[in-house]
Amino acid sequence: MLVRLPELRICSLVYDVFLLKMPMRGIALLVLAVLAGQAGKSSSDAQPVNILMASKGWQMGKQPVTQGQKLPTTAVLTTEESGELVLSCPQNGWLAYSCNRYPCRVSACATQLPDVAVHRIDKGAESGSTPDSSWVHSFVSLLTRESRPPVTLGVRGGGNPNDAVVLERGEEVHLAPALLRVLEGEYCFGLTSLSANRGHSETVFRLAWNKSDEPEGIVKLQNVQAGVYALEKKTLESSGTCSADPKAVPAWILIAPESDFQDLATRWKSNRAWFDQLSSSGANPAVVTAMHHAAIADLSSSLK
Repeated sequence: MLVRLPELRICSLVYDVFLLKMPMRGIALLVLAVLAGQAGKSSSDAQPVNILMASKGWQMGKQPVTQGQKLPTTAVLTTEESGELVLSCPQNGWLAYSCNRYPCRVSACATQLPDVAVHRIDKGAESGSTPDSSWVHSFVSLLTRESRPPVTLGVRGGGNPNDAVVLERGEEVHLAPALLRVLEGEYCFGLTSLSANRGHSETVFRLAWNKSDEPEGIVKLQNVQAGVYALEKKTLESSGTCSADPKAVPAWILIAPESDFQDLATRWKSNRAWFDQLSSSGANPAVVTAMHHAAIADLSSSLK
């Protein structure tokens, strides 16, 4: 039975077998070694490139690309519009591409390109370690359920909630860590789960946010389980009803049960140096927001 191998390896194998009269045991070991090497190479090559963020206008061929999409390692992306592109690369970490000239052309996971600034932005950039594949999978699965990617939202202005880890105690959700930029007052909010195993329906509620009377920002919500959610401020109409706010910018929050909250909140705060470094390096605010969301995704995998 013939084994299909690359031509050079076949020639080498034939030489060893017929000219050197290698013993049968040696032949078997050689074949296994070659096959193992090929299998390992194929496995590495098969790892897809994931789009973690792509502004409007990025295309592969003539087809638009979106966040969460998987690409072959040979993909070439182009755009004629200003914007950001962030790719998760199996060997090179998370790379952010900013074009200096348009039209712009990016070979997937290239670390150097003419007229394109390439920056590695994942947490392991300094140590050289690459993000764990489970982290990438968790982040991408959440991205595909986000209604509006951060790249389309611009800079998150004052008055919108911020990304945070918040406490769940029974039916009470303590939203204060996510309301640091929200002025005191009465508001409507929408809460939408980003977890794949739950419905995508929105829970709308009202909250009287007063730091003196209720510094924890407690709201009672039934049937809200621990996990990652998009929290979005809405417009409170004079009639008392809640309506969509076109200027609202959703935040990602991780609702954590009391048993996990302290550990997850501490780990969330430990990312501050990473976020500060990204901001000081001149990274686009949307890119920094995307890394906030990546950190939330990573923490969510630790929920018990």
